[in-house]
Amino acid sequence: MVKKGELIKEGAVLAKDGGRIHKEKILLSQLLQVEPAKISRYLTKKLGTQVNKGEVLAQKESFFKKIQVKSPLTGVLESVNLKEGTLMLSAQKPSLSQKSPIQAVVEKVSDEQIVLSFEGRIFKAEKSQGSVTVGLLTVIKKKMIDLFAFGGEVAEKIALGYLFAEEARVKLNVLGTKAIIAQDFYNDFPVAMKVATKVFQELVKFKNRKVVLQPENNCLVIPLA
Repeated sequence: MVKKGELIKEGAVLAKDGGRIHKEKILLSQLLQVEPAKISRYLTKKLGTQVNKGEVLAQKESFFKKIQVKSPLTGVLESVNLKEGTLMLSAQKPSLSQKSPIQAVVEKVSDEQIVLSFEGRIFKAEKSQGSVTVGLLTVIKKKMIDLFAFGGEVAEKIALGYLFAEEARVKLNVLGTKAIIAQDFYNDFPVAMKVATKVFQELVKFKNRKVVLQPENNCLVIPLA
């Protein structure tokens, strides 16, 4: 739908893809803080049940607190894995248009990919993993970020924080955070970057700005446009 050399605006349609099945793994045992083999007793829905985004899937109550795990999407409870302590959700994704996340020039068009080029400020990472990710940068101001340091505001964003506790990383994943940037490297998060202190301090200044993570190049870019 686009041609090489074409200048496209943010939000312009690049291509369209057909509907497909999406699967989401929820780390129930970690979120509920129970043994993997015991997660079934805390489910509030039966396997095979259709659930809506935000519905409670599992719940654990005690005298002091109540922990609820809500569905991150609308789909079907497919299966549980009592060895891993996980719950699998599946959903039929509708046909979607692939849109450009930024204003850029089309550099290459093929059946496999569309390559975009743009101007921006580049920051090198010390270590990274995952695929190219674009999103708004949200900053969590706490040295050791725990489960209670943030809420739904991190959904669909790239989280920048000094250090993330394990339970915080699980929660970020469930809430739909696109990636994390920190002063340590976390290989249990799909898209993650470790940056030096100087880079970290510079990135804080770009709160709520769009960021492009390029793990294959071990860097991230703040677009100028």
